Amino acid sequence: RMPGPGVLKLDAAPRNMSSWANATNLSFAEGRLGVITWGSAPISTPGGRYRLCWCSGASDGAACTTAESSHFDFGGLVLLGAAPLSQDRTCVSGQSCSLGRMKGLGLTMGDRLLVLETCGEQSTLARFPDSGVTSLGGGFAVNASADNLTVTNVAAEVSWGSVRVTSAGGVYRLCWCSGHFGDCTTTPSTHVDIGSLSLIGLTPLYQDKTCISGQTCGFDGIAGLHLPMEGRFVVLDTCATKAIVPRFPAAGQVFSLGGSGSIVSWGSAAVTGPG
Repeated sequence: RMPGPGVLKLDAAPRNMSSWANATNLSFAEGRLGVITWGSAPISTPGGRYRLCWCSGASDGAACTTAESSHFDFGGLVLLGAAPLSQDRTCVSGQSCSLGRMKGLGLTMGDRLLVLETCGEQSTLARFPDSGVTSLGGGFAVNASADNLTVTNVAAEVSWGSVRVTSAGGVYRLCWCSGHFGDCTTTPSTHVDIGSLSLIGLTPLYQDKTCISGQTCGFDGIAGLHLPMEGRFVVLDTCATKAIVPRFPAAGQVFSLGGSGSIVSWGSAAVTGPG
């Protein structure tokens, strides 16, 4: 997930060097100082410590077209970022959401984690606390000197606090972006996909049903993600209040039925509440 193959290309060098398509430019000033760049393509590689390897491409016959041809180790590359890129988590709609510790190299409290349909797209997730955006809890420890730089691995707590998530159930993406370059939430190109968030719950959020007063009430086809058998449905005037509907069997409360939690029935008792 480095731009191109993550290989260094020599360009404008003192000798007539070979070129690598889709690779990085290494240009020299007066044949001595080199500038390395992977261009404008964002890097989405896991954070970690990597090696910088060089291939001369001179008259030794090396083609410099594969990573295996770069035998000369000339230094290290510290890539700050989340790692690994498969930090999958699960939350439940209707409950608060805490992801625990997310891992990476050199994470900071200025970094952000976003819950999105797709990383790298400008969007927000409806009915998720703070539109699905939160800061990392943790620290960034750097010990720098003239010839030494140490960056620590960090396990940062991620939580949206006590506010309940009421978004539609589904599988969303966890997108990390570094706080080193300002408010990364407004720059989708800085987002790195680091895993999935499975949100257990109903989807879509507008599954309207009809019953008739004086008759029994039940329906099926309730759709959602991983609906549990112990899930409970309640008929209320307004959700999250004590506005119980009068003369509804079991005060409007019922446990879901069926293996997938998709069937709801108040049994053989008739509903006699007002329309």
